[in-house]
Amino acid sequence: MSLDNFGRSEIISLLIEKMGLNKQTATEMLDGILKTMIQSLNEGHSIKIPGFGTFSVREKLSRPGRNPRTGKDAEISARRVVTLRPSPLFKKKLDDTHAV
Repeated sequence: MSLDNFGRSEIISLLIEKMGLNKQTATEMLDGILKTMIQSLNEGHSIKIPGFGTFSVREKLSRPGRNPRTGKDAEISARRVVTLRPSPLFKKKLDDTHAV
């Protein structure tokens, strides 16, 4: 498992290892959770996972920007973005793992 890139396949592998699931069940479980989260966010709900954080959707207005490659002015369109506000416990756990 690469420390640089932790994605879907690594989560499935951990579910198999830690929960004793077979690959099909682990894949279906992860897909179901992600599908439910996306649906809830699309419906305007936030998702609070105690000890981890809160996912929510934020509306960003269009704004002027610049193409970094060409330097030309460009309009950045309005869009919806998902944000994660980490819980204090999550922040503390991150800090604790980097303490010397």
